[in-house]
Amino acid sequence: MKTEPLIFAGVCDWAGIVRGKAFPEADLETRLKKGVGLTHSNIMMSCFGPIYTTPFGTTGDLIIRPDPTVRVDVGFDDGTAERFYLGDVVNTDGSAWEFCPRTFLARAVEALAKLGLRVVSSFEQEFVLTGVEDRPGATYALDAFRRQGQFGEALMAALRAAGFKPDSFLPEYGPRQYEATVAPEAGVRSADAAVVLREMARAVAWRMGQRAIFAPMLMPTGIGNGTHIHMSLWEGDAPVTHDPGAQFGISARAEPFFAGVLAHLPAITAFTAPSVASYYRLTPNRWAPVHANIGLQDRGAAVRVSPIFQTSPESAARQFNVEYRVADASNCPYLALGAILWAGVDGLTRKLKLPAPKAAAPLLPRSLEQALAALERDEVAGTWWSRDAMAAYLSFGGAEIESPGHRGSRRNLHSLRRSLLRKPHVGGRVKDFGLSRNVPVTLGATALLFVDVQNYSAEGGGEYAHLPKEEVERRHGYFFREMRTRAVPNMQRLQLACRKAGVEVMYTVIQSLTEDGRDMGLDYKISGLFCPVGSRDARVIDEIAPIGDEIVIPKTSSSVFISTNIHYVLGNLGVKHLIVSGVLTDQCVDSTVRDACDLGYLVTLVTDACATQSEERHLSSIANNRGYCRQVTTDEMVSELSALRPR
Repeated sequence: MKTEPLIFAGVCDWAGIVRGKAFPEADLETRLKKGVGLTHSNIMMSCFGPIYTTPFGTTGDLIIRPDPTVRVDVGFDDGTAERFYLGDVVNTDGSAWEFCPRTFLARAVEALAKLGLRVVSSFEQEFVLTGVEDRPGATYALDAFRRQGQFGEALMAALRAAGFKPDSFLPEYGPRQYEATVAPEAGVRSADAAVVLREMARAVAWRMGQRAIFAPMLMPTGIGNGTHIHMSLWEGDAPVTHDPGAQFGISARAEPFFAGVLAHLPAITAFTAPSVASYYRLTPNRWAPVHANIGLQDRGAAVRVSPIFQTSPESAARQFNVEYRVADASNCPYLALGAILWAGVDGLTRKLKLPAPKAAAPLLPRSLEQALAALERDEVAGTWWSRDAMAAYLSFGGAEIESPGHRGSRRNLHSLRRSLLRKPHVGGRVKDFGLSRNVPVTLGATALLFVDVQNYSAEGGGEYAHLPKEEVERRHGYFFREMRTRAVPNMQRLQLACRKAGVEVMYTVIQSLTEDGRDMGLDYKISGLFCPVGSRDARVIDEIAPIGDEIVIPKTSSSVFISTNIHYVLGNLGVKHLIVSGVLTDQCVDSTVRDACDLGYLVTLVTDACATQSEERHLSSIANNRGYCRQVTTDEMVSELSALRPR
C-alpha cells in the first residue's frame, strides 16, 4: 500500500494537549505561511474532550501558524514517524490572538526583555510507564532502570532527532515512575521542549505497546507525577542570578524576580497545577510543596534554590538556578512558564524583596477552586492577560470542577471519590443530587464553634503543669508559637466578624460535671485530661472570652457531638452551617468536623484558625478531612461574613 507523508500542525492548548490538523508534506511551503484552520471554542476543550463552557459559541475562525523553528521529524524502526510543528494561534489576518497560550508566554518574555533580562529554563517531568513490572524496593534503583528496556535510550534519541538536547533519564520514587529532562533553553523554546518531551515519551511508549502517563495522580493515595521548572536569569550571554554572598545565593539583580514569584504564587498555581487531581499531590508527606515559600536545597519548598556542583567544569554562575516545584504535566507549559515570568516581572518592577530564611509562609491553595479564586483576587495577575482572556480561563477551570458532565463521565479522582464513596445508590446506579458542600453561609442559619480554646491547653495551663519549662518548649513550643502568632489572632478576627454579622458564637471546653472527673469519657481518663467544673483550666482563654449570653458547652469526649446535647441546641437555633475553629486540628477539631458532617451540617473549617502540635500533623489533618467540609482561610471567611451584616 502506498502512503503519502502527513505533517501535523498543532498548538498545546489550555488543557495541555497538542491539538490541530495534518496536511500533506507536499504542501509544507504553503502551510508554513497559510497555516491550518481552527475555531475559537477549540481552546476551551477540556483534557477529557468535551467543551464544558465557551464564551465564543459556534462562530469564528482562526489559524494555527506553524513555527519553522519547532519542527519535529523523527523516524522509527517500524517505518512510522512523528512529523509535526508547534505553532501559534493567530487571527485570520495573521495578527496575534490574545487567547493563544504560546503568545501569552512570548509577551512575558518580551516584558522581561524590556527590563534587560532573559530567562533560561528547563522542565523536569515525571511520568508512569506502563508495561514495566512493579517490584518493591525499586525506588531509584538500577533494577527499575533495567526493566524499562530500551524506552529511555529511544526517548533520548527521539529528543535529539527532534532538535533538542536530552539531559537526563532516571527511575523515580513511585512504582513504574520515571523522569526525563531536556537541557535548558531560552525563552519560549524551553516550553516548546517541554511539549516535545511529553509527545516523544508518548510516541516511544506507544510503539513499544506501552503508555507514558503524565497525570499528576493516578489514585488519591498514590505517588504523584510532578513537573519542576528550573530557571536562571541572564543579561545577554552573562548569567546574573548568582551571588555567593547574598541571601539564598541569589543576586540583588535577580532577587526581585523570585520575590515576585513568591508574592503571586497562589495565583500562579492556577496555571501550573490546573487540574483537580493536582491537589491530591500537593499534600503533606509527598515531597511536594504545601507552603508558598523558598528554601535552600529544600525539596519541600515551593521555590527551591538548587545546588552548585563543585566537581563540574561549568562555572558556579552558569550552573546556578532556582527551581519552581508547584507544577505538574496537566498544565500547558506556555501558560505555566508565562505566569511565572509575569510574576517575576512584577517583582522586578516593584523591587520586591525575598523573605528571611525559614520565615512564616502562607499555605498554598488546597484545591483547584482555591487556586482559581486566588487568581481571580490577584489584581496584578489580572493584567497579565486581557480581561476577556482571563475571564475565559477562569471559566474554563471552574467548568471542569462544576460541570455535571465532569462529575458523571470524566471519572477523574475528585468525582470518583465523591460519587462512589459518598453518594447514595439508586437502582444500581449512582444518583447525582447536584449537591455541594462548597456553599456560602447564610444569615440566621449559621453558628461559629470554637473547640477547646481554653486555659487548660494554653501556655501555663494545667495540661503542662507536670513538665519542666525546657520540656514544655521542646515538646510544645511550636504549638504555642502558632497560637500566639497565627491561630488566636485569626480566631479574634472570626469572632468579631461573626458578632458584627449577627452569627451565633459558641464555645466548647473540656470540663467534667464532677469535682473528681468520674464522669469523663474513658479516653480522657486514660489520657489524663481533666478540668474540674468551675476551674480556671475549664474557662475559654481571655483573648476570645465569651460575652453576654454566648453559649459555652462543656464536653467529656473528643467530639462535642458525642458527650453533649449540642446537636439538640443547634437544632433549636436553626443552625445548618457550622463554622469550626479551635484546637487540636487533628484531634477534637477533626472529630467535631466529621461528626457534624455525618449529622447533616454544612461544615466550614477555617484552616488557619486552628492549631496542633506540629505543622505536619496540622497539614495532614486538613488534607484528610477535606471530604467532610468546606475549607477556607480567615481572610476568605471574614470577607464572606461581611456580606451578611444586617442592614
